[in-house]
Amino acid sequence: MLHEVGHLMGGGHDRPNDNDNNCAHGWTVGGNRFQRTLMALWFGTETPTDERILHYSNPDVVYTGAATGTTSDNNAKVIRNGACIVANYRHNVSFDALIDTDPWVCRSWGEIHLHADVQQPSSGNPGIPPYSYEWRWNFSGNFTNGSSIYIGNTQFVSFSIPATGFHVWVQMKVTSSDGITITKLRKIEIFDGDHPKCMWRSQEKAQQTLKMGNKILIVPNPANTEAQVRWIAEEEENIELALCDGLARLVKSIHVIQSLGENSLSIQVGHLPNGIYSLVFRSANEVSAQKLIINR
Repeated sequence: MLHEVGHLMGGGHDRPNDNDNNCAHGWTVGGNRFQRTLMALWFGTETPTDERILHYSNPDVVYTGAATGTTSDNNAKVIRNGACIVANYRHNVSFDALIDTDPWVCRSWGEIHLHADVQQPSSGNPGIPPYSYEWRWNFSGNFTNGSSIYIGNTQFVSFSIPATGFHVWVQMKVTSSDGITITKLRKIEIFDGDHPKCMWRSQEKAQQTLKMGNKILIVPNPANTEAQVRWIAEEEENIELALCDGLARLVKSIHVIQSLGENSLSIQVGHLPNGIYSLVFRSANEVSAQKLIINR
């Protein structure tokens, strides 16, 4: 593998197998064809003395008393010179932030929960952490000349759904430690209890027929130290509940045998950092996920 990585970084074989005029060449120590650096080719001899030296050719590195390269055979130099070029092949990420929330809410839910989803920049780009936050809301969407109500200054915030009006606008400001500010707006629709969306959601929660897909009930959500998962099973079988963080990394996996009918399971989350997680439900026939917010 290191041999092929060396090629990707500009390294070449030993002479005369790769006999161009640059210095990207492997090296065999002291003329001993059985002691060769990472990029030097094997000559096909079958001998127990054959030895691969775990170095790229480099006149400054000595092995068994002999240099592992020359000024004309120096793969290490070529790799170092090309490091910045190869590093720039990676995606260059800029500082950004989005408002993560429900696009609509029912007035009976009581609160609107907001999360600043921050994209940290690539190394060397402006917008470095830690970040400060400012949240505000109003009915007009005009935060320059219009009045607004302060919500909070943390990454996760909540505010009460107003008793009147059918939408609100939310403004989020995220400021990096080097003074870069990202400002975003988002409109959230508000529906009363007799709206079909709210009637459907209320009926679904009341019946607790939350099995698979949008049929897993997590309470409370957002959670603080513990979340209870409830679902209705149509058969007894082995299932897995996998909790993944915002980068899709597995942080907890629980295997249980679900019973026919109603099931519940408590998950301890007090040791996990604040954030948005995905609770993945896997059975023999289906896989689904539900969002879980941890906020303390």
